[in-house]
Amino acid sequence: MPPIMPLPMRPTVAAALRARPAGEDDWTALRRALDAVVELYHQDPAGTLATTRLIKDTPALCARSLDRTRGPLFPRPAWRDGSLARRRLRAARSARENNGRITMDPRSTGDAVAGLLDAYATRTPIAPLTTTYADMSVSDAYEIQLAQVEAWQAGGARIVGHKVGLTSAVMRRQLGVDQPDYGHLLDGMAYMDGAPIDAARFLQPRIEPEIAFVLKRPLAGPGVTAATAAAAVDFVLPALEIIDSRIADWKITLADTIADNASSGGFVLGTRPTPLADADLALTGCLLHRNGELVQTGAGGAVLGSPLNALVWLANVLGERKVALEAGHVVLPGSVTAAIPVEQGDIVTATFAGLGTVTANFRQAS
Repeated sequence: MPPIMPLPMRPTVAAALRARPAGEDDWTALRRALDAVVELYHQDPAGTLATTRLIKDTPALCARSLDRTRGPLFPRPAWRDGSLARRRLRAARSARENNGRITMDPRSTGDAVAGLLDAYATRTPIAPLTTTYADMSVSDAYEIQLAQVEAWQAGGARIVGHKVGLTSAVMRRQLGVDQPDYGHLLDGMAYMDGAPIDAARFLQPRIEPEIAFVLKRPLAGPGVTAATAAAAVDFVLPALEIIDSRIADWKITLADTIADNASSGGFVLGTRPTPLADADLALTGCLLHRNGELVQTGAGGAVLGSPLNALVWLANVLGERKVALEAGHVVLPGSVTAAIPVEQGDIVTATFAGLGTVTANFRQAS
């Protein structure tokens, strides 16, 4: 085995991209850089330096993975044609297999992050992480989620809020859990009310109606109550969340969806702010129409009894991690109905009693 190179000499993806020969395309440059980075898997016993550089030194790739106006960064066949980097990754994974499943360690955490980022870039779902990694815990899943968020931030993305998932008792029973989960909202996920959205930017999208909170002051747990949460809310808006999964066929467990940023895809906010004092969130009814047909009905009480309870839960859980919800941030507290699938050509409208309407338009601009 060759000696480990001193840190300043280690090849990085960013350096390889900067040093590319004239005329070399993005894919060829990155594949060559990945070959060099994967070589570190064989040189670094801890397995962390290669992973760190692979994720943190590719801000351009990570930014492009969320830039839905530009499409996939790399053509799908090129990433799938068995490059040296991918063959070496598979070999490294095979060496750590245990009855066909890989034990979680720093290397496999990095592999999981890279696999999810690859799914964003190629629009190709991957196998459930929990079938690949033998002992992936909820803590591991949040670590994988946060690594992706940090990568997107390195590429210029901004956190604009959070979402709460699994607020439905039915979904929690289905996954065998007793509490919700959460994910991050990035600025590249936001779409304007009624503006055209290209469904091809997502892998397997579904849509959910929600009552969004917009905060006027920071909110930090632990110790947040319904009263302190309500005092931090500036107003509420009707919202539609586009959920999506990088996991093939939505075959997810709790850890899978957490690692996949709580199955986030995008969101649309309505344009009629309502003061919290003017809304009875638990009793607010919702009608969900797709292409003019009523497909779902629900009420705010489906979200942990009230969407405000989801905000309290989120603030306290983030507080345990020393994270505060910021003024101006959006919080999506969970769906008031079951999710419905959407495809190109659909128009979905949610009508909330007393709050107004919001529309996700998956038709092309005329």
